[in-house]
Amino acid sequence: MPDKNNMLWLASRALIPALSLSLGLAWACLGQDTPRPPVDSLSDFAQGKGTLKPAARIASKDLDECSGIVWYDGAWWAHNDSGDGPYLFRATSADFTDAQKLAVPGAKAVDWEDICTIGDDLLCCDTGDSARKRESVTLYRVHYSADSDGKGALKLLATYPVTWPDEPHDCEAAAVIDGKLHLVTKQRGEGFTGLYRFAELKDGGKNVPELVSKLNVGTATMITAADYDATGGNLLLLSYTRIFVYPKGKLEGDPAWSTLIEADQCEALCLNAGTLFFTNEQRDVYWVHDFMTRKPQSMLPPRVTTTLPFEQSSFEVDGTGAAWKAGATVLPMRNLNQGESLRWMIAGPRLLLYGSLGYEGSFTSSSERGNRMGTGLWLGFGSEGTEALAGTEKLFFIGDNGVTGADLWTVGMEKSIKLGLVEGVVCKGKPEAGKFTFEISLPVTAVFAEGKLPQGFLANAWGYGMRGDAEPNLAGSSFYSMLRPYTWADIKIKQ
Repeated sequence: MPDKNNMLWLASRALIPALSLSLGLAWACLGQDTPRPPVDSLSDFAQGKGTLKPAARIASKDLDECSGIVWYDGAWWAHNDSGDGPYLFRATSADFTDAQKLAVPGAKAVDWEDICTIGDDLLCCDTGDSARKRESVTLYRVHYSADSDGKGALKLLATYPVTWPDEPHDCEAAAVIDGKLHLVTKQRGEGFTGLYRFAELKDGGKNVPELVSKLNVGTATMITAADYDATGGNLLLLSYTRIFVYPKGKLEGDPAWSTLIEADQCEALCLNAGTLFFTNEQRDVYWVHDFMTRKPQSMLPPRVTTTLPFEQSSFEVDGTGAAWKAGATVLPMRNLNQGESLRWMIAGPRLLLYGSLGYEGSFTSSSERGNRMGTGLWLGFGSEGTEALAGTEKLFFIGDNGVTGADLWTVGMEKSIKLGLVEGVVCKGKPEAGKFTFEISLPVTAVFAEGKLPQGFLANAWGYGMRGDAEPNLAGSSFYSMLRPYTWADIKIKQ
């Protein structure tokens, strides 16, 4: 999992609003494979591309940060990320409505990151190490036996201490291929994603895997889960931005193909009966039918499109935006409550923004002195839908400076988040009584080079620390969307 001291990780905790569970996902799981689920998360599929939406939400309140999932013994099994104890969740419904929480006796939980089947047993992987400082990690072999009451219990069969052959790695992906356990590392500065294989596993003994290959999944890509498709002979790898497929005969170099996704912090994946099942730590559940035969190039949420009006007039800033309200466009942001809005327009050489957004609790001020991020609204402007920020985007933050009220800063993200001054900006407004109201006027040259307006561009907006699980946003669903310009809204300048 990401470093909990990292501000980006903290911001990514914004959750997508709850979706209806009346989709018929609480079906009975019979036999080794599940019946075909009635809902497909991928719709409007054509020419390799489709629209991705969650099919359900994980219902179990205790399974609040799903980091590994597998189909075993006629049921779904999952576990939480670090912070929970050595527990597994068993459910016959895909949304874990009927989940049983079962302890693994004799096991410890430092940072459980994936689960897979090995023989007739489960293998729990306590292999997370975001700081890469653990001298050894641990695998737990577990077996489930049903009781007369149908609830059953877990038995710890073996404990496998693991030491990496080269250096400590963070690892969140495990799969058994032809009876051999394989681990895939999560890049944390090593410069490569490694595929490691165990010749055998020794209970309580020394277990050192062999580095068998390096996988070309991208220098910034972090692999968060794995599953092996024994029927087709393919290894599937999950990341925050893509699903990669490697054929058994070529577990090295470039993947056979990959699928671009946007589903927040995805960390659990399973392929069952031809249907791809994956979840994120925000509790969303995705089903994609016939994934291996359809081979989608991209699975993305519905695209947000809107306009930025332009006119030659100039307007004074008074904190209300009333003077230019008639010519502005209201941005179609998600998670807005009644009475909230964000609108904009270009008036002569100035970009005008007016917002009225609610917040919960206290409103923390920001300052470029000390690089303090407070409560407020992120804004992003870009020209290309790259998979990660390329450094060419313009990032801004609207907050409160603690002295005069509303203010706007540039945001630098080279090594850490750093706020900077914007020349020529005019700000009015303040946070008060649970509502942050502001009017901002900034030079067009601060957004578009030399003030030359493009026909269109990409933009995003996302509330930061305003109301936790339901932050207002323009595109994507959390702070991760700010890091992934391919999810940003398409904007046309209307002249």
